[in-house]
Amino acid sequence: MSTDRQPRGIPVGGQFAAATRTEPAVSLRTYRDEEHRLERNAVEAIYTAGRGRGRNRHGNIDRITEAYDAAGAYVDSLGEARNVPEADARQAFQELREEFEADKDSLDDKTLRDRKFEVAGQANWVVEYRSSSYNNQGQTP
Repeated sequence: MSTDRQPRGIPVGGQFAAATRTEPAVSLRTYRDEEHRLERNAVEAIYTAGRGRGRNRHGNIDRITEAYDAAGAYVDSLGEARNVPEADARQAFQELREEFEADKDSLDDKTLRDRKFEVAGQANWVVEYRSSSYNNQGQTP
């Protein structure tokens, strides 16, 4: 292993030599497709909002709104349900969202946060039931 160093005794002595490097061509964050990207965004946003609720009983409204929006984008992007539990979870998500949207102007701040997070959290069940691991249960190779 060699390290490019400037020799001691010159004006830049003892310094590492300047080296130019290009950015790697590979991104560490890759997605199978758009559905997977939206799923990951929703899961991460819901997790982040949930952690905030642990510190503050009703959570950070900005994080909750991000989770709500990401969950909606994910569920709205899906095609046909893969199984009955997923269809039921999606129906529950839509019902919670419709109820929230109808009531949101009349809710106090704490209830608004709780109900908005409840809608977002329901998307976790859609993710769970849509996952390959759930859909491959009981199948033998």
